[in-house]
Amino acid sequence: MACGFVECRFCEVDSLEPLLVAGNVVICEMNGSLSDARSMESEVLRAGGTGVVIVGPRQMFAFDSGYAYSFLSSVFTTPIPAVGIFDRTAIDSYLSLCNSNKSPTCPSTGIIRQPRIAFTEEKDPIIGTFSSRGPNALAPDILKRDCPSANTEIATAEVIEILPNSVSGALTKFNLISGTSMSCPHVSGVAALVKSVHPDWSPAAVRSALMTTAIPLKRGNVLDYGAGEINVLKAADPGLIYDLIPQDYALYLCGLQYNNLQFEQITGQPISICPNTTTSRNYPSISMSVLVSDSSVVRTVTNVGAANSTYDATIVNPGPDMVVSVSPSTLVFTKINEKLSFTVSVSISSTHQAVFLEHYQGSITWTDSTAEHQVYSPVLLANF
Repeated sequence: MACGFVECRFCEVDSLEPLLVAGNVVICEMNGSLSDARSMESEVLRAGGTGVVIVGPRQMFAFDSGYAYSFLSSVFTTPIPAVGIFDRTAIDSYLSLCNSNKSPTCPSTGIIRQPRIAFTEEKDPIIGTFSSRGPNALAPDILKRDCPSANTEIATAEVIEILPNSVSGALTKFNLISGTSMSCPHVSGVAALVKSVHPDWSPAAVRSALMTTAIPLKRGNVLDYGAGEINVLKAADPGLIYDLIPQDYALYLCGLQYNNLQFEQITGQPISICPNTTTSRNYPSISMSVLVSDSSVVRTVTNVGAANSTYDATIVNPGPDMVVSVSPSTLVFTKINEKLSFTVSVSISSTHQAVFLEHYQGSITWTDSTAEHQVYSPVLLANF
């Protein structure tokens, strides 16, 4: 059977002729998603090919695109190599040489060099294109996500001992999985480590430790990565924590205008006194929907570092028309587990013209006198 130009060009299912493909490396052009690339590879294998070169548009592989990272980290499950070519000029030249050569075989001009990693901190890591972003639609004054974790093509053992591979039909005891199925166990593992060091800490305290010691990413914004990449080595010794008790969550639900029945179904108790705002929480990050007027929130930190310690606040303002201030700007602790509160105030210039969905990010970092602890909180000012 002879396939049409388009079908063969994109290596569509059942398009390739085994008599022509068997034993050869096939060039397949990519015009869709990663699943299409895997399908191309599977089709080449079906037709007896020994290799596949997947060619895509240059913009598909641009390093400022999360899609490129998803492609470059993808795993092709058939037992033949797949290579993405950013510029097809070189390979076209090679084919022209083959076609003009009277020899039945092409000259071996291809060289596979020693691989090397060339990522810098500006290039890696990056949030996968499939991963959800903020803002939090139901509660925009809570910055989500908290912090990301490794979740793309993670090698893992399957719960089922032997699982048929969905593409090639091979049998394996392992798989490569992406998504929350992988990020959740990574974060849970780090949380378990922190909990083993501090068995008396609440879940909120553990979360605070993960967030305030995280490493802000260079690419994207806080709606993509929240507080940043988890720092396993720092998380067990954050210096300060933002803690919460069950009553804090109950007060927050009140501020979200849950009715008596809903409140009791969630908390198991009736509403007593309910505030009319949602600012009663004590979250490690700060998100404020205030681009039309001044506003403020209160946060309370607990000293879990040295008994006698002093922390100074460093502020990165979100935008030219916005000023964030902290009062007091210095916190002096005299004992472990001491709690101190501070107020974060935001002043918006009267000349600022608020636009729906605009957002600006800054940060507040509390640093002790030894610089051993740097307690980082992202600040998001938005008009959601």
